[in-house]
Amino acid sequence: MALEKSKNLSSSFLEKIRSREDIFFKKVRRNTKETYLNLNGGAKVLKGFINIDPYYSDEYVFNYYLGKLPFKDSSVSGIYCSFLMDNLPRSKGRIYFKEWYRVLEKDGGVLLLTIPDISKLMKSVLDPTLSDSKRRWFSYLLSGNISLLLGEESIPLDMSIPHNDYFTKSSLLDYLWYSNFKVKNLFSYESENGPSLWVEAYA
Repeated sequence: MALEKSKNLSSSFLEKIRSREDIFFKKVRRNTKETYLNLNGGAKVLKGFINIDPYYSDEYVFNYYLGKLPFKDSSVSGIYCSFLMDNLPRSKGRIYFKEWYRVLEKDGGVLLLTIPDISKLMKSVLDPTLSDSKRRWFSYLLSGNISLLLGEESIPLDMSIPHNDYFTKSSLLDYLWYSNFKVKNLFSYESENGPSLWVEAYA
């Protein structure tokens, strides 16, 4: 019964997320003169955005350092960042959030952020009913955190980038509030990548 309720909640949150993202992307398409950043451009180049990814080499993607973006204060209307924060160094998290707050327009600039939910990932990977393929994927997502516990730089896996920077709901809120963001929505849901957190926050 509890599991069914959890699935229903996740489905409800997913509908709300899709609705909020639809509104955001429609605004991007309408306002072609405004600046919007996609901070995972290597995974998916988005039309209407300046696509940025520190790891990806492509003619349509800029390799800007995310802690010092080449944009003026309050000059960006929106930032879309989907499953990138977990690939970045844990120690730089607050630097990135402060920088994104700096470039976003005040009283209207929006950050849409999706990241893995570490607390639910850790519970899921210990679930004996979890499929082998999901357990392997979740273990990979947790690789950087496991290496930190072991005092190692990384765990060698046959996948590309180690995952280092994770949040629980409370730690994510702490980082956003520290950077002066106003959080409108924060959902924990089941994405195609596993347990995830989705945030809508304003500068």
